[in-house]
Amino acid sequence: MAGILPWQQETWRQLWRSHGLMPHSMLLIGAEGIGKSQFAQSLAQRLLCETQINNADALACSNCPSCKLFSIRNHPDFRWLVPASSADEPTEAVTKNETNVAENSGKAKKQASSQILIGQIRELNDFVFVSSHRGGRRVVLIEPAQKMNAVAANALLKILEEPPDGVFFILVSSQWRRLPPTILSRCLRVSMPKPTQQQASSWLADQPENHAASLLALCGGAPLLAQAENKRRTVLEQLSASLIVNQNTNFLSLASYWEGLLKSDPTLNMSDIVLTMQKAVYDWTLLSLGQEIRFMDASASQLNFLCQRLQLPRLLALYKILLRARSLADHPLNTRLMLDDLASRYLQIFGLV
Repeated sequence: MAGILPWQQETWRQLWRSHGLMPHSMLLIGAEGIGKSQFAQSLAQRLLCETQINNADALACSNCPSCKLFSIRNHPDFRWLVPASSADEPTEAVTKNETNVAENSGKAKKQASSQILIGQIRELNDFVFVSSHRGGRRVVLIEPAQKMNAVAANALLKILEEPPDGVFFILVSSQWRRLPPTILSRCLRVSMPKPTQQQASSWLADQPENHAASLLALCGGAPLLAQAENKRRTVLEQLSASLIVNQNTNFLSLASYWEGLLKSDPTLNMSDIVLTMQKAVYDWTLLSLGQEIRFMDASASQLNFLCQRLQLPRLLALYKILLRARSLADHPLNTRLMLDDLASRYLQIFGLV
């Protein structure tokens, strides 16, 4: 099917098999970078399509007046809510999808710290409770839904409690547990499938000028996230490789190496270092428990060396420290001191400090 990704086809069919009972509010959940946004857009276009209303699980026709308006991002019966920092950038907001997760560090920081505000929800009142412009359905897409602050979520709840006929809400979230229980209780939860390694690799291979397959493991098997990170593939691979240490690694040289990476690539930031460390610690915890690792790309001999030196209590303690470090990573008081501290704590789990 065009418009949705190969691994989403069965989910699409199941959702539309009972399209006569399509819920007025649904929440698409799943890992980041697996195509939830693309699926949501296809779903919104299909709901608004004027020729496929009773055509089972077909995609939108792309040819009717409604589809043409949707394709140029000018449909009067469609609203797309994104965090407020993007709301004043219409072109950016309406073309947002999961493949632009890491366009650049400045924009990523701006979006990461923004929220969907109550003013944006209040603006829906006129849209939801006034007649449709084209006499058909109306669709509201909210992503990422967990970015609604508490006041905005409460305002949305009042609309979800008694939605008018023909109005559909599609919420998208990779951190759905952060949503209030009251919102969750009023939405049909749709678990979006994660592609198999073969599906993800095949999809990436079909993309033009894309060599992101090597990032699949580091991106947790999420192909759209790997594609988004392709522009800085080299520096991310270097960062990941630095965490596969040996007996000669010392914390000062490791911290200096990370500092050099930060200076060499402006798209790399402290959050990237902390997040990659979290992935490594997660993998080494799996390794210490005799399970297969998920993110790191290490040889059998490297894994054998690491496994012999792992100290599980320190692994768990470091993971908790990294969770706290994420909140400070983008605004460290002293970058080098933070790098020294992280490198030292990291090597401690192998008994190398």
